[in-house]
Amino acid sequence: MPFSPNRQQSSMTAYSHPASYAVRPQYSVQAAIDAASPGDMVEVLAGVYDENIVINKPIILRGIFGSSAGTKPVLNAGGQNGIGITIDADGVVVDGFSITKRCQPDFNPEGAGIWVRSNDITISNSSISNFNTGISLHRSGNNAVINNDICECGYGITLDRSDNNTIVGNIIHDNMPVSFPTVEGKAGTGLYLRSSKNNLIKDNTISGNGEGIVLIISGNNLLKGNMVTNNIQGIKLENFSTDNIIVDGDIYFNGFGLRIFGSNGNTIFHNNFGNNYQIDVYDDGNNLWDNGAIGNFYSEFACQARDGRICGYARRIAGGANADRYPLAHEAVSR
Repeated sequence: MPFSPNRQQSSMTAYSHPASYAVRPQYSVQAAIDAASPGDMVEVLAGVYDENIVINKPIILRGIFGSSAGTKPVLNAGGQNGIGITIDADGVVVDGFSITKRCQPDFNPEGAGIWVRSNDITISNSSISNFNTGISLHRSGNNAVINNDICECGYGITLDRSDNNTIVGNIIHDNMPVSFPTVEGKAGTGLYLRSSKNNLIKDNTISGNGEGIVLIISGNNLLKGNMVTNNIQGIKLENFSTDNIIVDGDIYFNGFGLRIFGSNGNTIFHNNFGNNYQIDVYDDGNNLWDNGAIGNFYSEFACQARDGRICGYARRIAGGANADRYPLAHEAVSR
């Protein structure tokens, strides 16, 4: 048998009689998904599965760690532009997988580790590598992408016309495949939002990419508590990305820290900018670099604090007429 159903009552779904299916190596994950009913759980034991998965019903797909510490089931996707997991139904959970394939040269959503075109999806505790895009949300909302590790892709996580999503606690690093145009040997983008709004981007670690976080035509997003380090470009807002808030971030050791082009109405405060070797901050628009009481810390901006915390004079922002009126004399440490 490729899998074994176990119709035990489960508190993990709202369905009255969910079943669970266990899949072992050398058998088919897709076959178990096809046999499952809405609300069922498919548990995949540690091993290697050479499959491209399509989920078209609300189920839980959960990887079960092996006897070696941290050993996840490996989904090895195939095909010229193969997608590891395509999610076509609302209410799906994918948790605890390692998803990989050989990287292809051109970005398109069909080259994704996980491609989501539905809503209310949870993707968690998975590692994804060697795709054009690690996780792609396409016209998709109310999803949670939590505690994943994504590397060696063209793009780590992309949101395309996708609103009201939560992107929290992910490690997105070293997305710089040699097939992409390079800057100092690095290319690829960690987190990319296009025409997407009302998303929470929180407590992610984004490092070693060509670009860390990019927002294009995207507004009303909250970027909070992200660590953005050792990228060529740390954070970039451009093309009418408005009314975003960037707060509690650590933006260090990038080529450029934060740059804003053609975008207005954003608020940036209580962040640390330091040792970004080209420039810490640049803004050619009309944005707020403090919240009316607290600004940001800039490692190259030496000042004398008037009250032990806030500098006694403003810090000009390169690129236009903006200024941080309340720059911090010391690093912002409270979250």
